[in-house]
Amino acid sequence: MIKIELPIYAEPIEALIPINDSGNISISIYGGFPDSPFNGGRNNYLLDGFSNLLVNPGMDEVNNIILSAKGRFFDTIQRANENRISFYLAFTNMFCNENELSDDNLIPIKRIYEIGKKNGIKNGIIINNRLLEKQIRELYNNELIYISSCTKYVAKDRLLSTNETIERYLGDATHYDYVVLTPQDSRNERVMKIVSEKYPDKFIAIANTYCSKNCNSYIHYDYTSRENKISLVEFLKSDYVSKMNQFFLSNPNCSASRQMNQDLQLEAKVATQVKAGINNFKIGRGIGQNSLQELLSIINSSTHQQPEINMTPDIPGFLYPGEGEKFVELAKSLPKKSVIVEIGTMAGLSSYYWASGVKKSEGMVFSIDPFDIDINEQKKRYQDSYSEIDQGTKNITFHKKYSKQEVKENLDKYHLKGRYRLIHGFSEDVVKNWNIKIDLLFLDGSHNYLSIKQDFLEWTTHLKPGGIVVIHDSNQNLSISMAGFSGPTKFVSEYLVGSIEWHIMERFRASTIAVKKKEKGT
Repeated sequence: MIKIELPIYAEPIEALIPINDSGNISISIYGGFPDSPFNGGRNNYLLDGFSNLLVNPGMDEVNNIILSAKGRFFDTIQRANENRISFYLAFTNMFCNENELSDDNLIPIKRIYEIGKKNGIKNGIIINNRLLEKQIRELYNNELIYISSCTKYVAKDRLLSTNETIERYLGDATHYDYVVLTPQDSRNERVMKIVSEKYPDKFIAIANTYCSKNCNSYIHYDYTSRENKISLVEFLKSDYVSKMNQFFLSNPNCSASRQMNQDLQLEAKVATQVKAGINNFKIGRGIGQNSLQELLSIINSSTHQQPEINMTPDIPGFLYPGEGEKFVELAKSLPKKSVIVEIGTMAGLSSYYWASGVKKSEGMVFSIDPFDIDINEQKKRYQDSYSEIDQGTKNITFHKKYSKQEVKENLDKYHLKGRYRLIHGFSEDVVKNWNIKIDLLFLDGSHNYLSIKQDFLEWTTHLKPGGIVVIHDSNQNLSISMAGFSGPTKFVSEYLVGSIEWHIMERFRASTIAVKKKEKGT
């Protein structure tokens, strides 16, 4: 799946919803919090719609503008999260001290966490400073998405070599959910190819990059980080125009001022990024920040001829729009040679997505199902596990039973041989002799409450710390998707919601995605 993140006010949320709901593109928005000392990449007075401050209104009016901007900020995130669009808080200031880690300064992080949790979506933080990052991780652990800012990959007194930045990128890929490449490396095909081959879907390239390869961006980040320590009220009392002019005069290699009215050559840059294997794109703030439609068109034309994975395979099944893409995304996020166990195969549709996602990383999908054998025994076990909770739930268990050979043919025609193994049997029997550690467990077998409970409790004992469990059809009558069955939905509400052992990462369409929390010291 292609991911695009863009500035918070670059496009109306209403315009982003149909793109995000298409199932092919995942949209997120990002931005700094008005007047925060943790903002880094852009001056606070230029931040996300604040240009009206440059008319130098009275100080009382400045305070009102800032207050209004803060309200608009949280309202926009709420609207985005309600519509399954994540928000990333850009706290990329290079400098931070203990005194700044106050409750007031940390309120924006608390609020984006709370808004996300309320809407069943995970928001994130784009970060540079280690002290601030340590504080946030201690407070929220894996409740947020952590993105390493491009502002980290610079040095104060010199330009880093290509090999130095590659080494830093690959080192950080194991500690962050995503890593943003510098503007310069977002044009370097060799760098992008090396890092994306090592960690597919981890790296984000800046689409509208315009920084010169000879420009040491540290100078820019240092300047804005220091200026943002001054409150806007005080800052606007100073001669900030002279400061900005002096900055450009002192740094002739900075290409920002020269690009104001020039073509960004977006098509050539993005085509290079796609060719290098980049799937995550960022539209930077400032010049070219309103180029979403152009970016979408370029990505579509660059990838149309050779799609990596067919997202509409000719395999029967019951998945909701976007779920297949989500399964591929989850599978790609797993370590190399990972193990996925799937309970319930039907014709192999979900197996196809899981296997496609681990194809490059040499993972393996074990899909367990009684297939079209032992029909009487299947019916007996279904009746034995049926309870009052399941009343009113339609029985799809015997909708159509596919043979093991039919499923094999469905998967092999998409060149997935060697990436899956079909196991004939009942999940409660197979688990008794199971001895392989699991990275991801997908529960989509019997939808009776007692069956789901048994599968979960028995199979998750084999899940690695930090492993993922996906329970299908578990969001019945929820505003998230209105999709599911009473048994899985009831189980999730009782065993996962509010659990000290499990964290719900996301409730997407009919799927609940949860991660097994790591014990301290592991």
